[in-house]
Amino acid sequence: MASKMNLNNLLTAALAVLALLSAGSIVLTTENGTQGLRAVLSVQLELSNLELREEGDPEVFVTFRLKNGSAVNVELETFDVYLYIDGHYVGTSYIPFAKRSVDGSEETTMDFVIPISPARSQFFEEARQKEDFSWFVRGKAKLLLPSFKQETWLYVREQWTGE
Repeated sequence: MASKMNLNNLLTAALAVLALLSAGSIVLTTENGTQGLRAVLSVQLELSNLELREEGDPEVFVTFRLKNGSAVNVELETFDVYLYIDGHYVGTSYIPFAKRSVDGSEETTMDFVIPISPARSQFFEEARQKEDFSWFVRGKAKLLLPSFKQETWLYVREQWTGE
């Protein structure tokens, strides 16, 4: 009977140790996830310039600003940009995006050139005949937080009026 009680006490102690280890792991994982979420929420990606260049083959020069308001380093792994004028799709950037790192509390700009095919140039001509027209830029960027081993997507949906 005494050996059965010792075995029960040993099993109870082992289960208590496992429960403490499990609880500690949950706390660390939750804290890591919370810090990662704060870092993601501190990153701002926005359109900062859009310019139509017509000399030679027409193209649109688009600039984005990425501000890392967190203390941790972040990386953009991919970034896709799509351009519309008055609701008509006119192009995307075909140059592969090179991974970009941004240290904590820093910012950078990223430039994209979107060539306009002759088949799409009619939309520019139609837009110019109106007094006002609008550009619409849609994009998505894969944001990596290496120190947290997390990734998420940032989405850009911004309107730009005039030329």
